[in-house]
Amino acid sequence: MRLVAALTRDGRPSVLRNARLSRLHHRAHHGRLIWCAGYLAPSAAAATVESMTPAVEVAPETLVAALRMPVWSILTRRADGIRRDLPPRPETTAERLAWLRSLNPEQARRAALLDHLDALRGHVTGYPALGYAVDDPMPDPALQEAEGFNPRVTVLIAVYRAACSGG
Repeated sequence: MRLVAALTRDGRPSVLRNARLSRLHHRAHHGRLIWCAGYLAPSAAAATVESMTPAVEVAPETLVAALRMPVWSILTRRADGIRRDLPPRPETTAERLAWLRSLNPEQARRAALLDHLDALRGHVTGYPALGYAVDDPMPDPALQEAEGFNPRVTVLIAVYRAACSGG
């Protein structure tokens, strides 16, 4: 699969720059994922190639650069929200063990998610987390945790996944 993105009038990829993503839609056509401006036709068969704008390929490295800060920001907001909901977490090991034992099951689940989000935030910013490949700048669990909180980021995540799977 080859990945392409619609161009704005000045020639920049609209997926990555100030596009009205609510009006961007993807269309699978001849084995390629194509992003086109305008509203989605009721069915895939109803869209025609003539209605699509010129396209360019988007490299995964470019998408990683575009995703790094938005994904980190979403993970940070989620972690901060969890951190505010939990009792203050002590620093020493013994106090932390007592703190973990004092949590109810829901709080313990949220504390585990907080640790997971903190590890993913570090990995996305260049501090590899245990269990994730050092050469994977945007591990899928980070994308999963960031997906759905911002429509633009969700679109970029879909484009990144398609670019990575299509080689």
